[in-house]
Amino acid sequence: MSTKPCGITVSDIMTKNVVSIDAPTMSAKDAAEIMTDCNIGSLVVTEDNLPIGILTDRDLMTKIVSKGRLPTTSVRDIMSSPLIAAPPDETVMMIVDLMYTRNIRKVPIIDKHVVKGIVTTKDIVTQFITCNEDDIREMYYKSITKLYPPYTPKIS
Repeated sequence: MSTKPCGITVSDIMTKNVVSIDAPTMSAKDAAEIMTDCNIGSLVVTEDNLPIGILTDRDLMTKIVSKGRLPTTSVRDIMSSPLIAAPPDETVMMIVDLMYTRNIRKVPIIDKHVVKGIVTTKDIVTQFITCNEDDIREMYYKSITKLYPPYTPKIS
């Protein structure tokens, strides 16, 4: 395993114990109870054991509570779908970029249609607090080159 954040894969930092439900017809209330009981912020939603979406605490707030919808609304109606996921060998830097560009906070890690883990913003922050100045500089330059290709600074 690399110790540099730009080379670490998501399998190195992902949370491996992922709670999923194979019941897209479950009510939002029942799903929220599972999330509360497990002290988690999301559920991967599967159908016939294949991942099809994710239900997050943000989905519950923005699609049920703030809209005044009934707690009996099905998970299928409020889950985020299609599922934005990544393979276990993806780099942490690519996941950070994916999270930023897609405005998401949780990325399930899937290998051959099987959920292997999940990477959250908490996992990312935990990883980056151990960075040294050179790691941060490298990440900064990679970000700048993506945002402003014509103005790419040269790394010495």
